[in-house]
Amino acid sequence: MTAAQRCMLRILTLTVNTALAGAHHSEDWDNTSDRLTKLAYQDVRHGQALKEALREHHYAQYSFAPDINPRSRAMGKVRGPHTIFSMS
Repeated sequence: MTAAQRCMLRILTLTVNTALAGAHHSEDWDNTSDRLTKLAYQDVRHGQALKEALREHHYAQYSFAPDINPRSRAMGKVRGPHTIFSMS
């Protein structure tokens, strides 16, 4: 399966999951305004999921992972002030 096919499969899966999640509570939405609000939120969530899937697909082609030496790795860890001063 190519990366593009995996991306499309993920988008379709998210779309189906969003639709199924909203289907169980359709009895609660008796007002047209409420239904429109619900659909608007679903559109936003779907758009965000689509953007995220496309972003992941785009950046999957870049495999750069820098080599970080042990001293730099130790400096990057969050520690208290007493540890920072003892390292120098």
